[in-house]
Amino acid sequence: MSSQELVDLALSVVTNGPHKKERADRRIRGMVGRKWLFDTTDALRVWEHPYYPQYYVPISNVQESRIHKLESVDKNERAFLANIEVESCPTSKLVVLFEDGLLRGMVRFDFGSLDAWFEEEQQIYVHPKDPYKRIDILPSSRRIVVKVDGIVIAESTFNMFLFETMLQTRYYMPKSAWHYTTPSETTTMCPYKGMAEYYNLCVNGQNIEDAVWWYRHPTQESFQIAGVVTGTVAKILQATSAHGLVGNGRIIYAEVTAGASIIMSLVFLFLAREPRQQGRPCRRALIYTSVLDAAMFAAWVIAFASMLALIPPVHCSALSDFDHWTGVDSCAFWKVAVAFAIASSVAWLASFIAAYSWIRSRS
Repeated sequence: MSSQELVDLALSVVTNGPHKKERADRRIRGMVGRKWLFDTTDALRVWEHPYYPQYYVPISNVQESRIHKLESVDKNERAFLANIEVESCPTSKLVVLFEDGLLRGMVRFDFGSLDAWFEEEQQIYVHPKDPYKRIDILPSSRRIVVKVDGIVIAESTFNMFLFETMLQTRYYMPKSAWHYTTPSETTTMCPYKGMAEYYNLCVNGQNIEDAVWWYRHPTQESFQIAGVVTGTVAKILQATSAHGLVGNGRIIYAEVTAGASIIMSLVFLFLAREPRQQGRPCRRALIYTSVLDAAMFAAWVIAFASMLALIPPVHCSALSDFDHWTGVDSCAFWKVAVAFAIASSVAWLASFIAAYSWIRSRS
């Protein structure tokens, strides 16, 4: 995190307060330069945003001789930047000291500025885990097919499904089920699953970098996905029958409603050809179309409600979560389909109101 980003974050926290905070129920230690910088059982979990917390440490539990206060981040001097000393030398590693407000007496360390963080005797990575989120990993015999440009690159009925709070389901398949892969040097860390290693895909001359990943040595809570591979849903995943929705009555109803909309549009075109009176549409035709408008509006409202009710079973986030609308994953397609249903119902309602208003004005 850059110094400006840290200043902006500190200003937001002292001005608006944290999203949420609570006392951490464990021993927290941080190491810099092979020496402990702090050791405390009084740390706070502070949510600076809704997604995950950071640890804030009491200044009384920090080796103050290794923290050098710099300038204030606000004119009221409620928080200050400071840097960390390593081997008696100041560094560019910055922290925030809070001297007033809800977080008075606490220090906010950028997670990456320390060499290591520990909860009790367990090292943690990337950021602290959110105690209100969990991971479930379940074996599944459902058939999963992954395609790129219509070419099957993976297929399996021996899978591990990873369910993570507020995130879409990840489908882990045996390495032997994958084709067209080449090793990548990329690695990433996840606080919940450990270090991921990646494969590239090369299909039809198209190279997709870091398209799939796997965990050689996952964390204890995610040991079931060791040695299996998942695809980047936002890039390439096309899972067939993954949610068991083939033949689902709600889906069939939505498809029938969409087909009926096309037929009704053709009917409207036919009615529009009826004789006109004084250059205006025939009143009888508008009566017919207004009835059809009302019927299609009701049908689309039912389709919208039916499809909306299926979002939790397919493990997508809420429809209002616009961060997950983009891409080519199943959740993005699903949300677009649901949004199309409500947009269609609004369009048919507007058509009904227009026709009804014209009929009333000519009565």
